[in-house]
Amino acid sequence: MKQLNETQLQENWDKLIGVLNDTFEGERLEKLLTMYNHLQDRMIVAPASAKEEYHNCYVGGYVNHVLHVYENAKRVSELYVSELCSFKDSLIILETFSLLSAPSIAI
Repeated sequence: MKQLNETQLQENWDKLIGVLNDTFEGERLEKLLTMYNHLQDRMIVAPASAKEEYHNCYVGGYVNHVLHVYENAKRVSELYVSELCSFKDSLIILETFSLLSAPSIAI
């Protein structure tokens, strides 16, 4: 099982807070930072899963997982937006798919 040392845990946390600062602003950023600062002690060491056979089931796995998802989503969105359609079109498509996957909607 993968293990992160204290330095790696702190570096990942700092990256996550950096993502928030780079992505959000104003009241939304303030509220997110308040929540994350309140939960920091728990989040920084939380695994992404409680089941050992699942990925990122180790101390710090949750933040590590969030960073990987963010980086991959960023790469895909940059490619998609620059190569295939406008940003507005991307948002419409993403919203449509998120609505289709909502558990309260029967298809």
